[in-house]
Amino acid sequence: MKRERWIYLFLGVVLFTIACGLIKKMPSTPDATREAQSPPGVAQLTAAVAGNDAILATVSVKGTAQARELSIQLTKLSSELKVTPLGSEGVSWITSWLTHPACQPPCWENITPGVTTIDEAVKIVYQIPGVDITWLPSMTGATEGEKSLGWDFSQSGYGWIGTERWQEIVSEIHLGTGGEQLLLSGVNAAYGNPSSVVKGSCHGGFLSQPTCIYSIVYKDRGMELDIGIHDYKKVDIQADTETSTIYLYPLTGSRLNGSGIVWSGYGQYDFDEH
Repeated sequence: MKRERWIYLFLGVVLFTIACGLIKKMPSTPDATREAQSPPGVAQLTAAVAGNDAILATVSVKGTAQARELSIQLTKLSSELKVTPLGSEGVSWITSWLTHPACQPPCWENITPGVTTIDEAVKIVYQIPGVDITWLPSMTGATEGEKSLGWDFSQSGYGWIGTERWQEIVSEIHLGTGGEQLLLSGVNAAYGNPSSVVKGSCHGGFLSQPTCIYSIVYKDRGMELDIGIHDYKKVDIQADTETSTIYLYPLTGSRLNGSGIVWSGYGQYDFDEH
């Protein structure tokens, strides 16, 4: 009998200890109760949302800081040039480039890759009608050693000018149409026929038909036109083929020496045979 009483006493102590532990773990506030009763993952989702809000807030702060820095730099530039930047909604930059260019490719608006300095380019772009500068080479946050200038055209499209690392001379110019129609026939009428068709990077091929980016190269003009994504074996190029981006490079550079098919007029170019 004594042994049984000791066993009952021992079991009672164990049960009492467990009960105390459960009481301590119970939430003491309504909010804690709701959190404890929430399905698994709700707390983690709430934390993730809070973290995302923090990231968005950080991006907003950085964006505000960059906008302020841009405003300061443009004000300084305006003071140095003693001019008021022109804003015009007249003829689009594409029409001007095709009909009344300031200079011949690879030069654009008197900015020539391999010749013009990035500081000279800033002063030129600043005074082009209908241009809204979005990035200056003097702004912080760019890739170390590289200088770049970015802007939007008031009607459509964008522009970008950059240098090689630790250099001051413009190494390339990008001009995006922003959806405004630019046909290959118009470019060829203004600047002559291209030299070759080049196939760039390809994507897909596992679960979908692979596609590739194709470009039209004007080697003697230091110019390349992106004509978009097509079949990975062949591309059909016609007068009404549209281009989305114009790239301008130094004539002495190697960027335009990629392998491709020699231009033979409008028609189909089969890369599966080359």
